[in-house]
Amino acid sequence: LNLRLQTLLGSVDAPKTHAGIERIPHEGAKTTPNAVHPEPWEVILPSALTRPDFQTLRRQGCPVWVFSYSGLQQGLEKVGTEEVVSEESKEPTLPGGPKGGKQFGTRIHAFLQRVERESFKGLDMAAWMALPATVALAEKRLSLEDRADALRWAYLAMARPFALPNGDMTILAEADEFLREMDFMTPYPERSDFLTGSIDLLFKTGDRTHVLDWKTNRLPGYDSAHLDIAVQGHYLLQVKIYTVTTCRFLGVQDFEQYERAFGGVVYVFLRGLSEEEGGIWTCRPSWEEVQVWEQEITALQPERLIPIHAGGERHDR
Repeated sequence: LNLRLQTLLGSVDAPKTHAGIERIPHEGAKTTPNAVHPEPWEVILPSALTRPDFQTLRRQGCPVWVFSYSGLQQGLEKVGTEEVVSEESKEPTLPGGPKGGKQFGTRIHAFLQRVERESFKGLDMAAWMALPATVALAEKRLSLEDRADALRWAYLAMARPFALPNGDMTILAEADEFLREMDFMTPYPERSDFLTGSIDLLFKTGDRTHVLDWKTNRLPGYDSAHLDIAVQGHYLLQVKIYTVTTCRFLGVQDFEQYERAFGGVVYVFLRGLSEEEGGIWTCRPSWEEVQVWEQEITALQPERLIPIHAGGERHDR
């Protein structure tokens, strides 16, 4: 702007060349001292802004999460709240029988999921193993090195009588109803999240439905004492989740419905079936215990397993 004015006005001594433009001499700044000092100003500050509740906002903005039994097990182990052992991962090294491992367990589960239970009726073990349908399914689902053991376990599991939690004897192949590999997704207790998983088998005898899970673990022994140690040490959370989920599936809401509809939990440790009365672990909690189990699942605080940036809670390892 100054350069433009200088161009228009020219030098100081130059005559005025543009109409309407007047040069005013600069006389310097004039200051007049104040005779009276004014009162100090009162600065009125605005009210402090309300600090947002970031913890609540993070929880409200957290997406819905889906937790599985295995995910909870592994997550709780990482945060140091549970002493857990993943399925088939830390078995004792014992002589005899298939080596085991995750792939071996998966093959056994796949065979038991597809074998026809009607094929066991009226046949001894050798006759059942010789059936064309049995041979074909075994060739498709079982490795050659493990096949003989797996077939023997399958026959004993399906055709040998065993005791239910109430003491009644049953044969699995003759159960009134059979539902294998029941995938589920159910609301996590007192949360907007979900529990998910797959129950190996639901079977019904009389009016009561039972939960069954196949196990291929190697254990030091397969009597009731060793089985109880294995379940209490590694699978108790699974028992609780499967029981609560099955009761929901059956529509159980009170004591009378529970007594009428739910028969209990059966864990079949296949390697122990060759022992007399071995390999079968059962339990049937009371209705009050089931309600306590649901509260315990709630108390696991799965938000500790969610990343902080996704709405989870900070925790000390």
